[in-house]
Amino acid sequence: MKRHLEHTLSTPLTVELAQTQDLDELLVVARQAFTETYEPIGVKPAGIVRRYVEETFTREWLLPQLGDYFVAKVGGKIVGFAGLDARTEVPVSVADSNAIYFSGLYLLQGFQGLGLGRKFFEARSRHALARGFTSAWLSVWRLNAGAVEFHRRMGFEVVGEQEWRYEADGETWICEDWVMRIRLDASSQGSAFV
Repeated sequence: MKRHLEHTLSTPLTVELAQTQDLDELLVVARQAFTETYEPIGVKPAGIVRRYVEETFTREWLLPQLGDYFVAKVGGKIVGFAGLDARTEVPVSVADSNAIYFSGLYLLQGFQGLGLGRKFFEARSRHALARGFTSAWLSVWRLNAGAVEFHRRMGFEVVGEQEWRYEADGETWICEDWVMRIRLDASSQGSAFV
């Protein structure tokens, strides 16, 4: 990570809405970042993370929702992504029917700790507020301690739990997730949390 940190000290770090020309690079980064996040945790059964990535992170999956994804760029190269999804059903525990789903936030390991997570949070919050949403919610695997702590620092609170499942070749990957919510506040401009 030190090599990337030294490189980025003089390189602009940006977060912007994904464009069509970002699609192929975004898919490569999505696959790598997801794998870097979950394989080291020891997800069982072995190999199921890679199967999930191969089946899920495809052009057909991403292209229809590309306009709701942000990319982090360092020196013009994509190093992470985060999405918004107004189509996903809001869990009862969120207690706000006018909430938008913050769908995933992934950074390549070498680019974590540079403030890009906060930039993603701020960009998605501004975008959600501009679309009239009053809250945001997300689902985070309880065992992903870094992600849970990051979202707490941003102001999210745990409001419930849900199970996430992926099945392939007769094997099942089950994640017990926290459902977290934050109320968005138009007057808070930069950070958008109360």
